Amino acid sequence: MDATKIALAGYGLGARVFHAPIIRATDGLHIASVFSPSAETRARAEADLGVTTCATYDELLAGDAELVVIVTPHDTHADLAARALEAGKHVVVDKVMCLTLDEADRMMSAARAAGRILTVYQSRRWDGDFLTVKKLFDKGALGEPVVVEARWVRGSLSRRASWRLQRARGGGMWLDLGAHMVDQLMLLFGPVASVFCRQHFTEPDLDVPTLTECLLTFSSGVTGVIETGALTPIERRRWLVRGTEACYEKHGFDPQEGRLREGLVGWPEIDPGPVGWLVRVGDGSAAQVPTVPGDWAAFYRNVRDAIRGETDIAVKPAECRAALEVLLAAERSARAGEVVHL
Repeated sequence: MDATKIALAGYGLGARVFHAPIIRATDGLHIASVFSPSAETRARAEADLGVTTCATYDELLAGDAELVVIVTPHDTHADLAARALEAGKHVVVDKVMCLTLDEADRMMSAARAAGRILTVYQSRRWDGDFLTVKKLFDKGALGEPVVVEARWVRGSLSRRASWRLQRARGGGMWLDLGAHMVDQLMLLFGPVASVFCRQHFTEPDLDVPTLTECLLTFSSGVTGVIETGALTPIERRRWLVRGTEACYEKHGFDPQEGRLREGLVGWPEIDPGPVGWLVRVGDGSAAQVPTVPGDWAAFYRNVRDAIRGETDIAVKPAECRAALEVLLAAERSARAGEVVHL
């Protein structure tokens, strides 16, 4: 079977590190072209990938790629995705999906009208630590879930790309890493009933929060706690999961991002990272829990197979819209200082 031709819209850090290496390592996928308005970026793409480059998005859409992967600032996602779908292309858009629910609806409507696949790069559904938490719940090792805490914090805000520090462009850690953690918890526990959030803005020249603490109440009764921020140089737990039978604690991050930044690609044989601990309620007995190997490449294998009609798309746009609603509700809660009900 011929390889599926892919066009990359954007060739910044996200495309270079988190998309292109995985696509190129996936059988049946081929990067055929790259769009960037920057001549310097196009030259880099040509040198790295040996592909045709396009100075305009219209030129990219006029090509024969079946799938457009959009890795551009978040405020451009909706328009670029809708145009690609209207041109008859399948679309992968980097998270966060877009910036408003109206934009999400426009994207989903365009996908339905075109009869094409629209999905969002929620690669951290295949993080080893998340897969481990899911496995523990699936086999009943934790009992019924009660409170799940997920944190992603560091000591300072990244200043690599200025748009990532502008809320109007979708910048900030809440819409970046928060998008992953909200998605993960909703996969585990279903719809969110209410949100209470506090955001702290300690960088006077920025309009993105340096710390977000969000409390989610799920319709199932589970409580979720999510924290993102750049005020914590001291390591925090990545996961603290409390169930009726046991608790699970995990420090450290999935190693796939670090490997990709080093130019290393390989799944699932890579080191899965630090182990976690399972502590029984009652007697307090503890046991190490090996981390399930992560597998970000599973995202693009699924996209390939869905385009071929062999399976359903794993990351459904309606799920990503629901997660976006929670992210935006959290921001409203923080501004108003009150609980927002969904």
